[in-house]
Amino acid sequence: MSDLFNFLIVGCGYVGSELGQSLVRDGHRVFALRRNPPTANKQGHDPSGGIEWRRGDVADPASLRLAVPAELDGIFYTAAVSRARGDDPELVYHQGLANLLAVLAERGQTLRRLVFTSSTGVYGQTDGAWVNEDSPVRPALPAGKAMAAGEALLRACPFQTVALRYSGIYGPDRIRMLRMIQGERPVLAARDHIWLNQIHRDDCAGALRHVWNLANPDPVYIASDHAPATRFEVLSWLANARGVPGPLIDPDMAVPPRLRGNKRVDGSRLRASGYRFVHRSYREGYRTLLSDECRRA
Repeated sequence: MSDLFNFLIVGCGYVGSELGQSLVRDGHRVFALRRNPPTANKQGHDPSGGIEWRRGDVADPASLRLAVPAELDGIFYTAAVSRARGDDPELVYHQGLANLLAVLAERGQTLRRLVFTSSTGVYGQTDGAWVNEDSPVRPALPAGKAMAAGEALLRACPFQTVALRYSGIYGPDRIRMLRMIQGERPVLAARDHIWLNQIHRDDCAGALRHVWNLANPDPVYIASDHAPATRFEVLSWLANARGVPGPLIDPDMAVPPRLRGNKRVDGSRLRASGYRFVHRSYREGYRTLLSDECRRA
């Protein structure tokens, strides 16, 4: 698929904006839908990077009818919940996608392909087991359940669809693990060797572009780097890279409930399809972030 296309990025935020700007640079026409599109600042700087913004809300079908362009080749559905706004995952990942598909159906509008950003949260394993695209989908949390329901909608579409299941996303301005080694020395539970699976934002955008360009994609891909690692391992590496003391272990400390999801995800299907990661592991990704941090200091 080397021609120029008209794309719509739904919920164009952290990942979608990076994707959109790269598509614009390649000459594609990119529309982006968001509840509150960015505007030029007081100095007249336009943050769009050539993206054509549309105001709309996936929870409001009427706004979608007005915002969704009629001439589209592809859609990237990258909507994500905002904890600050208290978004309902069901509205964003399932009902919102259903609303969009209904608008397309009303118009008799078809696409070359729709790519849906899902999550490895659709898996419910807690014992550190490996999972891949063929593993049972048994989400335990509301977001994972809503994403699994969204994926189910794709299977009934009259056009080609791909679900990209991301692991934990990090990158510029999303540095939670780095913040954990700032200030007081982090203390972890003795059982807190929870497996983490991560992907840098640049590889999130790169994987989306990649699956669009595949001639015959699989319906589902896991998007995660080559190196699952425990929280202790990642924090220890980051502390060493920063030259600060690593995490301590408290044998009596309970594992926080939100960290009890525990699995290793196998992203080899995406790599076998030809995708080459910019950041093969958290080490390469965080080295880049640390270098950027040093340059700004």
